[in-house]
Amino acid sequence: MIGNVRMTLYTHHPAREAQGLMLMCHGNSGNAEALRDFALPLSERLGLIIVAPLFDRKRFPPVAYQRGHITDGHGRPRPPEQWATRLVPALIDWALDGGSLPYWLWGFSAGAQFLSRVAAFQPLRIAPERIVIVSPSVHVQPLLGRWPSGEAAPYGLGGVFHGDEEQEVQRRYLERPVTLCVGAEDHEATDPTLGRNRAARRQGPDRLARAARTFDLGAMTALRLGCDFGWQLKIVPGVGHSARDMLEPLRAMAIMDLLPETRPEAQRLREGLPFELVPGRRSGPKIRVGGRWFDLPRKS
Repeated sequence: MIGNVRMTLYTHHPAREAQGLMLMCHGNSGNAEALRDFALPLSERLGLIIVAPLFDRKRFPPVAYQRGHITDGHGRPRPPEQWATRLVPALIDWALDGGSLPYWLWGFSAGAQFLSRVAAFQPLRIAPERIVIVSPSVHVQPLLGRWPSGEAAPYGLGGVFHGDEEQEVQRRYLERPVTLCVGAEDHEATDPTLGRNRAARRQGPDRLARAARTFDLGAMTALRLGCDFGWQLKIVPGVGHSARDMLEPLRAMAIMDLLPETRPEAQRLREGLPFELVPGRRSGPKIRVGGRWFDLPRKS
């Protein structure tokens, strides 16, 4: 039982002494077991315990899993004790069993949407090394209020908290060690799994643009508030919408900032990861990835 919820957990313990924990959240297909299996080489290489919970669609439809049950089906905030995100601290406590290993949160696609809500809304007693949000359809924007001046939950922070607590939650979200990660080839605007409601479309036409816009908005918001900014944006060359490809050991180590400094392949991967944002002209801002330029949505 995890937080009074009976869950199926797919786990793996490395052959050597454990050096950390990786909690993995699966995509819309519910492939928790496959996601665990994709991470086995990484687990053995780094000595990571893997825990991949199954969020079955019957009990965790999109409003509960992808959107964390932060709001009900009509956009009204739910009490925190009903949030699905509350299961993450309980899973960490269960997996660590009183120990003190460092841990990472890793979510892909639908699971990345879920972790975006964890990063934005959920208190965490033990701070993670990083919250790795890989290829989600939509993100939580670091904005209070409602459109057009802000963005309401679950696509922003608006409407859930009140008074000084709103500002505290916004700062906490911006200061958390969040890594937004997306493949450079994950820019298919007609992908049927891409969120298309109004709040989702405001984030951009595809996953690549949405990740870049969210990061840029986070950086500008942190600058305006004068708070620390703990986020990273990592755009991975040659990868589309693939959990398996993202979990190739060296690639995953680069995403998690765990590559050894002296390895030649580490340097090659680092050289492939940087991105560049430049001011746009009539078409708005653009992003350059692997020698190609992509349009980003204009800021509101």
